Amino acid sequence: MDANTRGGNGRLILYLAIAALFVYTNPDEKMHLDFVRGQYRKIIQNVTNDVGDKIVSLIASDIGDEKLNSLLKNYYQRKNLVFFSLTEEQFNGKSKYVGFGVLGNVFSLADEKKEW
Repeated sequence: MDANTRGGNGRLILYLAIAALFVYTNPDEKMHLDFVRGQYRKIIQNVTNDVGDKIVSLIASDIGDEKLNSLLKNYYQRKNLVFFSLTEEQFNGKSKYVGFGVLGNVFSLADEKKEW
């Protein structure tokens, strides 16, 4: 086996390991819904700190995170693209992507000041 073949095999193994890492750490549906819930929590808390905190506490205690996630499923869906995933928002017959999930995290695609 010459040096070029060994180097090529090493690169192939590296690429396969990186691909496996992306597949394994692709955020699941719950992580995407938790992300959406967190975005709404930020909005509510920013309205006014005292009132926003009370509203968030009330929602969390009365509804609960899992029930809230099940409500959010009606409007938000995870689109799995194997190596990464997208959070899709669907309102009034229109859809747009608002989140990007990769390596165990979900990041906002929306301009938070304008769209959230």
